Amino acid sequence: MFLENSSLESGKPDAEIDLLVVADGKVRLCEAKASGHDIDLVKLANLAKRVRPDVVTLAVMEPMSRSLGRKLDELRTLLSGTEIIADLMSLHETHFDDSPNLPSGTSVRVSLF
Repeated sequence: MFLENSSLESGKPDAEIDLLVVADGKVRLCEAKASGHDIDLVKLANLAKRVRPDVVTLAVMEPMSRSLGRKLDELRTLLSGTEIIADLMSLHETHFDDSPNLPSGTSVRVSLF
């Protein structure tokens, strides 16, 4: 089961969930970003501490870089003392299909957490 983009409110909208997934007995909070710039890790960590998922996934639509690695390290530091696991999902060269063929509709690509 999942909850898509939603606001948490305590009098006013103060936090936004991009995606909350419950699968195989685990709760995963996902923060999706187009790039690694302007990610508010403090706000994400505070949201995670409030929601208490098993895992927080930072999903960024760019290839892995030192900067993204530092952001993951910072998120892990912000979550230290909790039992919440932080991980990162980023683009990889295998996520692109540069073949001249259009998808036939008979194949599906999925990235698993």
